Amino acid sequence: MKKIAVIGGGVAGIKAALELAKASEELEIHLFELRSQLGGRMYSLVDKTTGEEIDNGQHLMIGAYDYFLEMVRDFKSEDKLFIQKSLRVDFLSKKSSTMLKTDYLPGRAGMLMGFLMLDVGFVSKIRAMSFFVKFMMDKLSWRDKTAEQLLREHKQGEDLIDIFWRPFILAVFNAQPEQVPAKLLIAVLKRTILANPDNSRLIVPKTGLSKLINSAEKVLKQKGVKLHPGESISSFGKENNEFVLRSKESEFRFDKVISALAPDALSKLLKTNFSDSNIYNKIQDYSHSPISSIYMWFDRNFMKESFVGVTDSPIQWIFNRRKLIDTPPEIQKSYPGHITLTISASDEIVKLSKDEIIDLLMKELKEYFPEAENAKLLHYKILNAKKATILIETDTFRPGVDSGIEGLYLAGDWTDTGLPATLEGAAQSGAIAAKTLLKSTNS
Repeated sequence: MKKIAVIGGGVAGIKAALELAKASEELEIHLFELRSQLGGRMYSLVDKTTGEEIDNGQHLMIGAYDYFLEMVRDFKSEDKLFIQKSLRVDFLSKKSSTMLKTDYLPGRAGMLMGFLMLDVGFVSKIRAMSFFVKFMMDKLSWRDKTAEQLLREHKQGEDLIDIFWRPFILAVFNAQPEQVPAKLLIAVLKRTILANPDNSRLIVPKTGLSKLINSAEKVLKQKGVKLHPGESISSFGKENNEFVLRSKESEFRFDKVISALAPDALSKLLKTNFSDSNIYNKIQDYSHSPISSIYMWFDRNFMKESFVGVTDSPIQWIFNRRKLIDTPPEIQKSYPGHITLTISASDEIVKLSKDEIIDLLMKELKEYFPEAENAKLLHYKILNAKKATILIETDTFRPGVDSGIEGLYLAGDWTDTGLPATLEGAAQSGAIAAKTLLKSTNS
């Protein structure tokens, strides 16, 4: 029986271990995770002041998350997700508001009609239609360009860029349009906005993120996966064609390994015995892009919508957790209003003090929600994930599943999935790593 190690119990590692276990009973699979619970960066915590469960960052998903949603279904947690019937997003600006909805007509026609109904100039609507028609006819030239260059080349209006393109790109890629490779924007559009209408539906967790994968340990154990929570791998080498993993107290030997670690963690693992490898030398200099999630509790709920996109502001999204999250009545009584503000590519925000961040956000909120003027801020929690995602630009190195070290396979949202660094990218990478390992084992 072949022994397989999956190192890293985040989304990529969980998906890899799950797919291996589903595909073969002839493998002995071990999943190692540094933290005491699975999930990696996808986890919840309890705010000590309010007693309310919050996430390490507010997540907004989409119907095109095929690999991730399959995993959620495997864990029987789909009922913990709010899934739109069709795409609908309210966009607020300081001057007006508009809505993108797609249920006017079936199929792609509904999406195109949704753009025609946006509150932008007539010329911008015509240019948007021209862009999408060229996209569907595969007439867009995107190679070696940024998303911004692509949009400018096709004369997308400033009003449409401000209302739709910039918020969309920031939310999906955690980067500015001038940084994002156009090929990634095209890949995302193919899978979402201009694909099956169900793919563009937005999805928000109704519970803490940890609850989405609460049953992961149970399901993996039922399928025979051996779990090692809280076990840090301190040494990683190869002897007699076997990988040798050492922790503080144990030594393990494996035939093959899937690394589902972030680049910096993988670099530390490879440093002692594989520092001469090509992969080690290529993963040293990644830049990262931060995401800030700010949880704010008020003495009233001044927001009618479940969530909104925001323009003309450092904020991109505001989520009304009192409408989205199942919350105990006693917490709702003490804290009637609870919203989350998300800021992608928040390089400037993370430089500010907590007081400066809250002063800025309160000023912004009052411009979008006049009722916030009389609301009392009871409590807040600022979560700055400074290394939320790697910054993927046109020349960023993203390795494939093959590490170049025989028997070592790579997974993670930073690898070359053809997608941005998202939950879906992580889940897809885990599935691909498992499939590649199985193919090599069978051959």
